[in-house]
Amino acid sequence: ATEEEESEATLMSVDGTPTLAVVPAFAAASDAEANPANSALRRALASRCRDAKPVVRRLAVGALSALALAAADGAADAEAAQMLSDRCRDTSLAVRKASASALGALFEKAAAKGTAQAAVAVGRAWLASVAPLVTDVETTVRESVAQALGSSLIEPIARGPAARAALCWRVLGGCDRAASEQV
Repeated sequence: ATEEEESEATLMSVDGTPTLAVVPAFAAASDAEANPANSALRRALASRCRDAKPVVRRLAVGALSALALAAADGAADAEAAQMLSDRCRDTSLAVRKASASALGALFEKAAAKGTAQAAVAVGRAWLASVAPLVTDVETTVRESVAQALGSSLIEPIARGPAARAALCWRVLGGCDRAASEQV
């Protein structure tokens, strides 16, 4: 079996349904050189995020999120954030919701770890992907996004510690510059 086939096999349980039980075993080291199985798992999950079946995409988003949250590497956070941000435009409501939630959790993790560069990169990906969902056709998505924007960006600026407020301003400032460049 090839490396990719082995990774795919680890994502399946005995009865053939997708499972997330494999994620902690690969998350010990997120650096591809330190843990080549992690890199293979990320590739397999990235492939599954583009699967034709929405349930497979949703489960892949959940597994990718769990892997990124368990990893200790800030660069892996940014890589996972990019993959997850692509899924925020998915045709499936469940995939959009799962992706937005996963990006929010990844941003909170990065912000709590204090790695400013990774937190800003993840925060910008989160804001650029999740903020447009305030115009989603589904009411529950709009409500979730509005609540997430308030709790993750607005409240920390208004009431949070100075370091977290500064991080939020950096995230917002980066999106402002990106929007100006696109005009």
